[in-house]
Amino acid sequence: MSENKQLIEIKPPKSPYIKGKVHTIRGIPCAYCNGNGYFTSEQTIHNEHEKNPCPVCKGAGKMQAKVVVGWLPDNV
Repeated sequence: MSENKQLIEIKPPKSPYIKGKVHTIRGIPCAYCNGNGYFTSEQTIHNEHEKNPCPVCKGAGKMQAKVVVGWLPDNV
């Protein structure tokens, strides 16, 4: 199985007035439902399967990661 890995280079800001930055990485397949967005349940009366949305990705099949980087002096 292949994996999508993304790297974020972290360097301290040159100005003391720059606050932390939020990095958003989108389109990551949900590991809980394997990117399906749902799970099938038992067959119903009409010989059909019911689709139940994934409780983690809420049926989207994909997730997003938000990484917040903030800076503090090292003596804290």
